[in-house]
Amino acid sequence: MERQEEKTLTCPKCGSTMEKVDFQSIVVDRCGGCHGMWFDNLEHEKLKQLEGSESIDDGDPAVGKTFDK
Repeated sequence: MERQEEKTLTCPKCGSTMEKVDFQSIVVDRCGGCHGMWFDNLEHEKLKQLEGSESIDDGDPAVGKTFDK
């Protein structure tokens, strides 16, 4: 079977490239520009249950607001 190449994701908020961030086997997408986090189904609920998971949220809310429409 042929292996599918992983597509590079683009942040829907600011247009920068998304990066994969792994926290205790839960992988979320985080923007390299505005540092917004984008979750697949129920990932945010699983992370809330893990102590220390807030450490992967290193974005500045003020920066995120500049991209709000």
